[in-house]
Amino acid sequence: MAPKVKNHAANSEDFETRYGDLVAREFPDFTTAYTLQRALASRRPPIIVSEGMLKTWFDKYRLPAGAVKVADAAALQDQCGAILPALAARTSRVSDIMRELKNMTPAVYASHTVITRWLRTYFGVSPIYTAGDLELKWGARIREHLEETGPMAAAELSVWLRATLKVDASATTCQTWRSREWSTAGRLLSIVDIETAIGDRLRLAQYRDRFTEEAVRPLADSLAEGQPAVLIGGSLLIATMVREISSR
Repeated sequence: MAPKVKNHAANSEDFETRYGDLVAREFPDFTTAYTLQRALASRRPPIIVSEGMLKTWFDKYRLPAGAVKVADAAALQDQCGAILPALAARTSRVSDIMRELKNMTPAVYASHTVITRWLRTYFGVSPIYTAGDLELKWGARIREHLEETGPMAAAELSVWLRATLKVDASATTCQTWRSREWSTAGRLLSIVDIETAIGDRLRLAQYRDRFTEEAVRPLADSLAEGQPAVLIGGSLLIATMVREISSR
Protein backbone atom coordinates (compact mmCIF):
# COMPACT_ATOMS: atom_id res chain seq x y z
CA MET A 1 0.00 0.00 0.00
CA ALA A 2 1.41 3.35 -1.08
CA PRO A 3 2.11 5.81 1.73
CA LYS A 4 -0.35 8.60 2.16
CA VAL A 5 0.81 11.89 0.67
CA LYS A 6 0.66 14.58 3.30
CA ASN A 7 2.10 17.48 1.32
CA HIS A 8 -0.86 18.42 -0.80
CA ALA A 9 -3.62 21.05 -0.87
CA ALA A 10 -7.36 20.65 -1.39
CA ASN A 11 -7.87 23.97 -3.20
CA SER A 12 -6.21 27.29 -3.97
CA GLU A 13 -7.16 28.81 -0.62
CA ASP A 14 -5.68 25.85 1.23
CA PHE A 15 -2.54 26.03 -0.92
CA GLU A 16 -2.10 29.73 -0.18
CA THR A 17 -2.51 29.15 3.56
CA ARG A 18 -0.09 26.21 3.72
CA TYR A 19 2.45 26.99 1.02
CA GLY A 20 2.07 30.61 -0.07
CA ASP A 21 5.08 31.84 1.91
CA LEU A 22 7.14 28.78 0.96
CA VAL A 23 6.52 29.32 -2.76
CA ALA A 24 7.40 32.99 -2.48
CA ARG A 25 10.62 32.08 -0.70
CA GLU A 26 11.78 29.00 -2.65
CA PHE A 27 10.18 29.40 -6.09
CA PRO A 28 9.95 33.13 -6.86
CA ASP A 29 11.00 32.68 -10.51
CA PHE A 30 8.36 30.10 -11.44
CA THR A 31 5.63 32.07 -13.15
CA THR A 32 3.38 29.42 -14.71
CA ALA A 33 1.26 26.68 -13.19
CA TYR A 34 3.02 24.04 -15.30
CA THR A 35 6.57 24.89 -14.26
CA LEU A 36 5.65 25.42 -10.61
CA GLN A 37 3.82 22.09 -10.44
CA ARG A 38 6.92 20.26 -11.73
CA ALA A 39 9.18 22.15 -9.32
CA LEU A 40 6.97 21.35 -6.33
CA ALA A 41 6.80 17.67 -7.31
CA SER A 42 10.61 17.51 -7.53
CA ARG A 43 11.08 19.13 -4.14
CA ARG A 44 12.10 17.07 -1.09
CA PRO A 45 9.69 16.43 0.42
CA PRO A 46 7.48 16.86 -2.67
CA ILE A 47 4.30 18.91 -2.71
CA ILE A 48 1.75 17.22 -4.93
CA VAL A 49 -0.92 19.50 -6.41
CA SER A 50 -2.75 19.72 -9.75
CA GLU A 51 -1.88 22.15 -12.51
CA GLY A 52 -5.52 23.29 -12.63
CA MET A 53 -5.52 24.22 -8.96
CA LEU A 54 -2.24 26.14 -9.42
CA LYS A 55 -3.76 28.09 -12.32
CA THR A 56 -6.54 29.17 -9.98
CA TRP A 57 -4.01 30.03 -7.30
CA PHE A 58 -1.96 32.14 -9.74
CA ASP A 59 -5.09 34.09 -10.76
CA LYS A 60 -6.13 34.73 -7.16
CA TYR A 61 -2.89 35.12 -5.23
CA ARG A 62 0.22 35.44 -7.40
CA LEU A 63 0.67 38.86 -8.94
CA PRO A 64 3.53 40.23 -11.08
CA ALA A 65 5.88 42.72 -9.46
CA GLY A 66 4.19 46.10 -9.11
CA ALA A 67 0.75 44.77 -10.02
CA VAL A 68 -2.33 46.02 -8.17
CA LYS A 69 -5.23 43.82 -7.09
CA VAL A 70 -8.59 45.51 -6.48
CA ALA A 71 -11.13 43.91 -4.20
CA ASP A 72 -14.37 45.67 -5.14
CA ALA A 73 -16.01 48.02 -7.65
CA ALA A 74 -15.22 51.14 -5.61
CA ALA A 75 -11.51 50.27 -5.51
CA LEU A 76 -11.56 49.63 -9.25
CA GLN A 77 -13.17 53.02 -9.83
CA ASP A 78 -10.51 54.71 -7.69
CA GLN A 79 -7.70 52.93 -9.51
CA CYS A 80 -8.94 53.02 -13.12
CA GLY A 81 -11.95 55.34 -13.26
CA ALA A 82 -10.24 57.66 -15.72
CA ILE A 83 -9.68 55.02 -18.39
CA LEU A 84 -12.39 52.40 -17.82
CA PRO A 85 -15.33 54.20 -19.53
CA ALA A 86 -13.49 54.35 -22.86
CA LEU A 87 -12.43 50.73 -22.47
CA ALA A 88 -15.93 49.58 -21.55
CA ALA A 89 -17.35 51.47 -24.53
CA ARG A 90 -15.22 49.39 -26.90
CA THR A 91 -16.24 45.96 -25.64
CA SER A 92 -19.06 44.28 -23.74
CA ARG A 93 -16.93 41.25 -22.78
CA VAL A 94 -15.76 41.30 -19.17
CA SER A 95 -12.91 38.96 -20.11
CA ASP A 96 -11.63 41.54 -22.63
CA ILE A 97 -11.66 44.25 -19.95
CA MET A 98 -9.82 41.93 -17.54
CA ARG A 99 -7.13 41.30 -20.16
CA GLU A 100 -6.71 45.00 -20.97
CA LEU A 101 -6.33 45.84 -17.27
CA LYS A 102 -3.66 43.16 -16.85
CA ASN A 103 -1.76 44.60 -19.81
CA MET A 104 -1.59 48.04 -18.23
CA THR A 105 1.47 49.42 -16.46
CA PRO A 106 1.18 48.78 -13.60
CA ALA A 107 -1.03 45.76 -14.20
CA VAL A 108 -4.43 45.84 -12.50
CA TYR A 109 -6.05 42.57 -11.43
CA ALA A 110 -9.83 42.57 -10.97
CA SER A 111 -12.13 39.57 -10.86
CA HIS A 112 -15.03 38.96 -13.22
CA THR A 113 -17.43 39.79 -10.38
CA VAL A 114 -15.69 43.08 -9.56
CA ILE A 115 -15.72 44.27 -13.17
CA THR A 116 -19.36 43.26 -13.62
CA ARG A 117 -20.32 45.25 -10.53
CA TRP A 118 -18.29 48.22 -11.75
CA LEU A 119 -20.15 48.17 -15.08
CA ARG A 120 -23.52 48.18 -13.32
CA THR A 121 -22.57 50.79 -10.72
CA TYR A 122 -20.37 53.27 -12.60
CA PHE A 123 -20.85 52.72 -16.31
CA GLY A 124 -24.61 52.31 -16.15
CA VAL A 125 -25.05 50.12 -19.22
CA SER A 126 -28.48 48.71 -19.99
CA PRO A 127 -28.25 45.13 -21.27
CA ILE A 128 -30.11 44.20 -24.46
CA TYR A 129 -30.29 40.48 -25.21
CA THR A 130 -32.43 40.24 -28.34
CA ALA A 131 -32.87 42.10 -31.61
CA GLY A 132 -36.56 42.56 -30.76
CA ASP A 133 -35.71 44.42 -27.54
CA LEU A 134 -33.16 46.51 -29.41
CA GLU A 135 -35.81 47.55 -31.92
CA LEU A 136 -38.45 48.20 -29.27
CA LYS A 137 -36.27 50.40 -27.07
CA TRP A 138 -33.74 51.95 -29.44
CA GLY A 139 -34.80 51.29 -33.04
CA ALA A 140 -35.93 54.86 -33.78
CA ARG A 141 -32.77 56.36 -32.26
CA ILE A 142 -30.52 54.03 -34.24
CA ARG A 143 -32.28 54.83 -37.53
CA GLU A 144 -31.96 58.52 -36.80
CA HIS A 145 -28.22 58.05 -36.35
CA LEU A 146 -27.90 55.92 -39.49
CA GLU A 147 -29.62 58.61 -41.52
CA GLU A 148 -26.66 60.83 -40.74
CA THR A 149 -23.84 58.31 -40.96
CA GLY A 150 -25.03 55.72 -43.44
CA PRO A 151 -24.89 51.97 -42.78
CA MET A 152 -22.73 50.65 -39.95
CA ALA A 153 -21.28 47.17 -39.48
CA ALA A 154 -22.69 45.20 -36.56
CA ALA A 155 -19.50 45.56 -34.50
CA GLU A 156 -19.42 49.32 -35.13
CA LEU A 157 -23.06 49.64 -34.14
CA SER A 158 -22.41 47.71 -30.92
CA VAL A 159 -19.57 50.06 -29.98
CA TRP A 160 -21.65 53.15 -30.82
CA LEU A 161 -24.53 51.92 -28.67
CA ARG A 162 -22.24 51.43 -25.67
CA ALA A 163 -20.30 54.66 -26.10
CA THR A 164 -23.25 56.94 -26.89
CA LEU A 165 -26.39 55.41 -25.43
CA LYS A 166 -24.89 53.19 -22.68
CA VAL A 167 -26.67 50.21 -24.24
CA ASP A 168 -24.98 46.82 -24.09
CA ALA A 169 -25.99 44.91 -27.23
CA SER A 170 -23.59 42.35 -28.66
CA ALA A 171 -22.39 42.44 -32.24
CA THR A 172 -24.46 39.29 -32.83
CA THR A 173 -27.62 41.01 -31.59
CA CYS A 174 -26.85 44.04 -33.75
CA GLN A 175 -26.28 41.82 -36.77
CA THR A 176 -29.66 40.16 -36.24
CA TRP A 177 -31.28 43.59 -35.95
CA ARG A 178 -29.58 44.73 -39.16
CA SER A 179 -30.90 41.69 -41.02
CA ARG A 180 -34.51 42.59 -40.24
CA GLU A 181 -36.67 45.19 -41.96
CA TRP A 182 -36.62 47.14 -38.69
CA SER A 183 -33.13 48.39 -39.43
CA THR A 184 -34.29 50.58 -42.28
CA ALA A 185 -38.05 50.95 -41.66
CA GLY A 186 -38.36 51.59 -45.36
CA ARG A 187 -35.63 54.22 -45.43
CA LEU A 188 -32.85 54.48 -47.98
CA LEU A 189 -29.65 54.51 -45.94
CA SER A 190 -26.88 54.68 -48.52
CA ILE A 191 -26.00 56.48 -51.73
CA VAL A 192 -26.11 53.15 -53.57
CA ASP A 193 -29.68 52.55 -52.33
CA ILE A 194 -30.72 56.02 -53.48
CA GLU A 195 -29.19 55.54 -56.90
CA THR A 196 -30.86 52.15 -57.31
CA ALA A 197 -34.29 53.31 -56.15
CA ILE A 198 -34.67 56.83 -57.53
CA GLY A 199 -31.41 57.82 -59.25
CA ASP A 200 -33.10 58.37 -62.63
CA ARG A 201 -35.91 60.30 -60.99
CA LEU A 202 -33.51 62.69 -59.27
CA ARG A 203 -31.92 63.50 -62.60
CA LEU A 204 -35.16 64.97 -63.93
CA ALA A 205 -35.12 68.70 -64.65
CA GLN A 206 -37.60 69.43 -61.84
CA TYR A 207 -34.97 68.45 -59.28
CA ARG A 208 -32.11 70.40 -60.86
CA ASP A 209 -32.22 73.26 -58.34
CA ARG A 210 -33.15 71.18 -55.30
CA PHE A 211 -29.67 69.97 -54.39
CA THR A 212 -28.50 72.79 -52.13
CA GLU A 213 -28.13 72.85 -48.38
CA GLU A 214 -31.15 75.17 -48.14
CA ALA A 215 -33.43 73.14 -50.39
CA VAL A 216 -32.43 69.58 -49.61
CA ARG A 217 -34.53 69.21 -46.43
CA PRO A 218 -37.75 70.33 -48.16
CA LEU A 219 -36.84 67.91 -50.96
CA ALA A 220 -36.53 65.06 -48.47
CA ASP A 221 -39.92 65.99 -47.01
CA SER A 222 -41.46 66.13 -50.49
CA LEU A 223 -40.13 62.68 -51.37
CA ALA A 224 -41.45 61.29 -48.08
CA GLU A 225 -44.93 62.67 -48.74
CA GLY A 226 -45.08 61.50 -52.36
CA GLN A 227 -46.53 58.33 -53.82
CA PRO A 228 -44.79 56.01 -53.41
CA ALA A 229 -43.14 57.51 -50.34
CA VAL A 230 -39.34 57.60 -50.34
CA LEU A 231 -37.67 58.12 -46.98
CA ILE A 232 -34.17 59.64 -47.10
CA GLY A 233 -32.16 61.73 -44.67
CA GLY A 234 -31.23 65.21 -45.84
CA SER A 235 -27.52 64.61 -45.30
CA LEU A 236 -27.66 61.63 -47.65
CA LEU A 237 -29.27 63.73 -50.32
CA ILE A 238 -26.40 66.20 -50.03
CA ALA A 239 -23.95 63.31 -50.31
CA THR A 240 -25.86 62.16 -53.37
CA MET A 241 -25.39 65.60 -54.86
CA VAL A 242 -21.67 65.50 -54.08
CA ARG A 243 -21.43 62.15 -55.81
CA GLU A 244 -23.13 63.77 -58.83
CA ILE A 245 -26.08 61.46 -58.95
CA SER A 246 -28.03 64.52 -60.08
CA SER A 247 -25.50 65.45 -62.76
CA ARG A 248 -26.72 65.78 -66.32
